[in-house]
Amino acid sequence: MNNTLKYTPTAENEEFFSVADMARVVRKRLWMVILLPLLAVGAAVGASLLQPPVYEATATVVVSPKEGASQQDNLSNKISGLQILAHEMAVVGLPRSMVEEVVNTQGKTSALSAADLNNNLTVAQVEDTRFLSLSYLDADSDRAQEVVNSAAEIFTRKAPQASGMAADAAVKVSAYATAPQALEGPDPLRNGLLALALGLMLGIGLALLLEHFVGSGWHSPEEVERASGVPTFGPIPDFEAARAKKRRRGSAA
Repeated sequence: MNNTLKYTPTAENEEFFSVADMARVVRKRLWMVILLPLLAVGAAVGASLLQPPVYEATATVVVSPKEGASQQDNLSNKISGLQILAHEMAVVGLPRSMVEEVVNTQGKTSALSAADLNNNLTVAQVEDTRFLSLSYLDADSDRAQEVVNSAAEIFTRKAPQASGMAADAAVKVSAYATAPQALEGPDPLRNGLLALALGLMLGIGLALLLEHFVGSGWHSPEEVERASGVPTFGPIPDFEAARAKKRRRGSAA
């Protein structure tokens, strides 16, 4: 007698969500998948159109050796030192005294404040060179041009002294800002496309979530077979319509 026991692994009830199941859920709640992206696009485009346009004006200054300064260093050392000095000036930016002077040049009737200047004015070194770019953002293109040009002139006068290099270096305006034509700011098309993508993901995700918590159950004889492990003969019909018809006949009698 062979007493060897054979091990038969139990069949695992593997349930997975196929593409067909996802398509069924999307069709079932198609209104949600369409409505949420439309609401997101409308909100994003509307918010972009309500935001005021923003213009950016840019002036350029250059750090140069001061006339009459020591000529002992060669040209490469001078350029390297001026590049380092330009980087330090960009890091420091406009000190408080310069900010106040720029604000005063706009007059008392101007809406410009020191906080606006600090938040919207940027001083940056141009690709490790001796040049610095001063950029200012404003809803008024003319005011953006005036403010950044005033900042460039004040910066050229006071930056060498503020950095302690007034005896060796000078700052000059390389290019004044012109009236900005390019619009900087909210992009309705880009924001609308991003909102459309996010709305689609949110709509599909919410439909799947509702299907999991609300519409969960067996939807076909095949799912019943997978869950029970025994074959099914067929679905049981819903007799609610017949019962309702019978009730209507009884009430009519």
